[in-house]
Amino acid sequence: MRARVLALLALIVAVSSISHAQGYRWEANPWTESFRSASTAGILEDDIDILLDPARVCEIGGTRLYTNLSNLVDKDEEVFSNNDNGYFLIGGSGKLTNSGYGYFGALYDRYQDKNIDSTESTTTTYRDIDMNGSYDEQSMVNDQSIVSREEFDNHWYLAYNKELGDKKIGLAYYRNEESYFYRLFNSYQQEDNNYVTGLLYTYNGEGQYNDSSKVSENAILGSFWMPFGPKVDLNLGGLAGFLSTKYGYHYEGTSTEDNSPADTRIDDVNTNEHAQYARPYSGTKFFVWAGGRYKWSDNVKTEGFARMGMISQKTTSDAMGTYEYSQVTRITFGTDLIQDTQNRNIDIGLTGDAAASGFELFARTVAKLDEKVSFGMGLNFSTYGWEDNFTSDSLVANQYSYNDGDNQLLDPDDSVTVENYSTAIDYKTTGSYTTLGIPVGLEFKVANPVVIRLGARYDLGWDDSTRTRAISSYSALHRRTVTGDSVITESISPNPNTLENGTSASAYTKTSQTSFSYGAGWSISEHLKIDLMGFANLTNLSGWKLSATMKF
Repeated sequence: MRARVLALLALIVAVSSISHAQGYRWEANPWTESFRSASTAGILEDDIDILLDPARVCEIGGTRLYTNLSNLVDKDEEVFSNNDNGYFLIGGSGKLTNSGYGYFGALYDRYQDKNIDSTESTTTTYRDIDMNGSYDEQSMVNDQSIVSREEFDNHWYLAYNKELGDKKIGLAYYRNEESYFYRLFNSYQQEDNNYVTGLLYTYNGEGQYNDSSKVSENAILGSFWMPFGPKVDLNLGGLAGFLSTKYGYHYEGTSTEDNSPADTRIDDVNTNEHAQYARPYSGTKFFVWAGGRYKWSDNVKTEGFARMGMISQKTTSDAMGTYEYSQVTRITFGTDLIQDTQNRNIDIGLTGDAAASGFELFARTVAKLDEKVSFGMGLNFSTYGWEDNFTSDSLVANQYSYNDGDNQLLDPDDSVTVENYSTAIDYKTTGSYTTLGIPVGLEFKVANPVVIRLGARYDLGWDDSTRTRAISSYSALHRRTVTGDSVITESISPNPNTLENGTSASAYTKTSQTSFSYGAGWSISEHLKIDLMGFANLTNLSGWKLSATMKF
């Protein structure tokens, strides 16, 4: 279930961003939007918002330099409390030369985190079993765990913009790479010593679990603007990209339990367990949009767009799952050594596909009411749906053998039993999400060059999803037992996985909320601009978010 959820989330995250986009034509993860846009509910734009449309880089004017002080990744870095997100960021925009070669824009961020934690404990327990005031048993336990985590994120955005007379064209390359690795190693040793009987018991076990995921995306996007009369500008654009999603885990464990390590009598249990799962996906995504801008006057404009997008992915040929378990129990009975062995093997074939599609309409009208006040309102409607189909085809082979250790030829007490059965289970998840948003934004100058920004957005959302599980094919459990005297017994039993043929679960929610935002901007000079958010507490600077942009 976890693997299916992770893969599905990785597939639909791009389309789901449509419902949260406030004027953007593609999912610019992780930069999303500027401080000015975030403070005004997506109504007013700034340099970063313009940069993410490659055909509009020329509108920024001058040269920009973005660094970690720009706080672009998630806008949550708190400069005055040293609370950072760990990203390195560099970027900028400007004119290539004065010879008409066009304009450029670039953003790059990188995050890497590695850490190892280890714990070890040793405990000794004494027990007075018969309650006579003297200890009868001593138990010593050593437990050790080592946990290592590694996370790596890498994002690129390279844009080129060229003016062709009164037309503007732009191309951009976007790369997103995110990976996560988790490892847990655990060892456990226990030794029990009974002072009364002199019996000794030991247990030694260790296991290692690895969990990894990786998402990579490469996309090319293009945008084109052209005037259509004195008041209208039209825009067309699109994006095409390749996606790769990988998730997998691996487990290896062993244990030895010995009830008589101090004498010649054998009484032990040895266990080995191995599990591996990999579900990689690869596929494509496409977005197209059409929009424009209408100038009612020099101080009032309306702009908007309609966008459609789709994502499709399929599991690759190296998707697989396997599980192996073996247990050997040995017991000395008189002069005989009884041995009981269990082996369980499961091979799983994994196939599946997932798709998501969405549609969005966005419009906003922004008016500069006077030299101090700018105000705007918008309307945002989006709807998207997704479907994930996944089939797990498992083949189970179990073997049980028993030897009573008396070395008797043709012994009817010795036996080997083999079980085989197969099951194919189809999992399907479908869902849709629709939102209607009404943003409002306001910016006003309190004292030149300081501005205050306010924003509010009302969202109404409808969300529904359905998950189904159905057995598409199966074979009955076939059991074959051969005893030491060559007697063969065969039987057919119901497949244990078919006790519940199918399940279905549906959910529907309707939500409404109003979110508020605020911020400030301070153009200190023609070369430095400061934007602020989260400064409600004027006496405690620890929660303040700051963005600094250099201009040249």
